[in-house]
Amino acid sequence: MVVESDLLSAQVATAARKQELIAAQNALSFARTQLALAVGVSSGTLFEPRDALSERAFSPASVAELEAVAIDKRPDLKQIGLEQRAQDKSISAAKGAFAPRLNAFGSWQTDSPSPGWNGGNNWIAGAELQFDLFDGGGKRANLAMQKAMQEKAVAMRDNFRDQIRLQVRKAYYDYEAARQQVDVARTAVAQAEESLRINQNRYDGGLTTISNLLGVQEAAQRAKADYWQAVYRVQTSYAGVELATGTISPSSPVVTQ
Repeated sequence: MVVESDLLSAQVATAARKQELIAAQNALSFARTQLALAVGVSSGTLFEPRDALSERAFSPASVAELEAVAIDKRPDLKQIGLEQRAQDKSISAAKGAFAPRLNAFGSWQTDSPSPGWNGGNNWIAGAELQFDLFDGGGKRANLAMQKAMQEKAVAMRDNFRDQIRLQVRKAYYDYEAARQQVDVARTAVAQAEESLRINQNRYDGGLTTISNLLGVQEAAQRAKADYWQAVYRVQTSYAGVELATGTISPSSPVVTQ
């Protein structure tokens, strides 16, 4: 009981959904290949998720607490700290070059066929104190260079700490945004499904056109896609929080839940 244009509109909409399905299947195949290469197996290995994607609740600490954890746990920051301590020792060595050097020496020679102090035994022991009257300014130049390198190491450490704080804040805000988007998207899905139900009834009763119905179906589909994208971002963004703080591990909630 519909005109041919309605049938054509439905066919066009069906073709569009098929194109989206093909693109999604290709993306899935590519994602499986990426996963296989990431874990070091053949690119032809197929992985099937054991758990379906679903909402998960995480409870991260405050931003200030997360920043403190990151400063304490990040291994790359610890490496910079080790380099700084090594530079401190280089400065100590450069300062030590200005001090006098005390050298001790000794030797013992014997011509006796039997051990002991009898016979032709000769020995000598002594100590000498050395200091440089003039070195052409080489020691001072070396000390200045070591101090400059220490200042550079301190500046790099402070700058890297600021970068870590920025990474932690970005990861935290990304998580908070994704979490709030889930709530909004969940409501939008419920509203879109109710609108689709009403418009489907109206179309069945001849009170609206198929163009309006297809538009409502498209909106409902987008709402569902947005919801699942938000659910996905909640988990990946929380993993980003743990990565930024240096606490991600096989026992992390984002892995075990």
